[in-house]
Amino acid sequence: MRRGSGGSRAVGLGGWFVSTGALPAWRAVGAVSAGGVLACVAGLVVHGGSRPAAVVVAAVAGGLVTAAGEGAGVPDRLRVRFALGAAGAVVAFGAVAVAVSGRPWLAALAMAAVAVFTSVGAGASPIGGAFGVLATLGYVLTVVIVSAFPLPGSLGSGALTATGAVLGAGVGLVVTAVAGALRRRRSTAASEQVSVFVAPWGAMWRSVRTVDEHLHDGLRRAIPLSLLVGVYEATGSHDVLWALVAALVVLMPTGKSPFELAAARVVSTVVGVVVLILLSALLPVWVLVGGAVPMVLLGTAYKASFPMLAAAATTIGAIVMVGAPAGSISGYAALRLVDTLAGAGIALAFAYLLWPADRPDADTPTSGGAALGAAP
Repeated sequence: MRRGSGGSRAVGLGGWFVSTGALPAWRAVGAVSAGGVLACVAGLVVHGGSRPAAVVVAAVAGGLVTAAGEGAGVPDRLRVRFALGAAGAVVAFGAVAVAVSGRPWLAALAMAAVAVFTSVGAGASPIGGAFGVLATLGYVLTVVIVSAFPLPGSLGSGALTATGAVLGAGVGLVVTAVAGALRRRRSTAASEQVSVFVAPWGAMWRSVRTVDEHLHDGLRRAIPLSLLVGVYEATGSHDVLWALVAALVVLMPTGKSPFELAAARVVSTVVGVVVLILLSALLPVWVLVGGAVPMVLLGTAYKASFPMLAAAATTIGAIVMVGAPAGSISGYAALRLVDTLAGAGIALAFAYLLWPADRPDADTPTSGGAALGAAP
């Protein structure tokens, strides 16, 4: 039995401009930025400019761990513990991504394992879902980073890059601990609501052993994502990468969201690509590049408040950041439109053709605060 399947958000045109009532997640955005920047600085100090992959991996790990520890609603006494669990997930799967770099079959099998881990974790508890999403992001982002900055053919180089994840996670833990200490010094509250950190591992194993709907969700995600990761590792194609990103968006976090919500994710991504093509014809490149990072930050902050607009904004910023070095943002955006449709189509086919009798699952809370708030 699924934990719950709720109604989907409105996906009509009016739904784009109507707030869901959720507050903007500026705190989480600030946490990602602070943890990522500080971890990047630490990576540069330790590795210098000679190992860019290790530095970027450190920045990603630092941002993810800090965001987990600083999630809204996490009691201060549990923040470091939650961040520690997130650090373990990010480091473990980041190290796996480094280890399988350049080995398409192994990379595909690892992606399948991450996908199943995420889905059965989401079925076990919101905390399991949070760890699973962090593991997914840690793995996929590290795969892309290592592909962008190829490693020399030695075990030592891979190990040094993997230490970037450890370094970044450590910085994220320190930032979480320091922020918590500062809050406790300023706090005037006499007491704090007692929350329980519920380990999801037993329920996750039960899903695998009984082959329940959550394992079905994992396989729905594992098959298309592992195929796309394997092809990307073999070819290094940006077209395959963007199809992978589109499929990941549709299939996060569970594998079978309500169809209206899955369609909304596809539509918002496509709208972002189309808007960028129009903007690139009207604005100079330097304006688009200057606005890329703010667009991503705004999209991330307002994802819960205005999900459709936020997804479109994040898409615009991400494409500009990737396409600007190639010198052809509009051409890059047009290609990304085709890739997005292909990736989304693949994801939807696997999501709704495999085990069609399974009910769709509502979105799983993936932030630290949501996870703890929903834990039994």
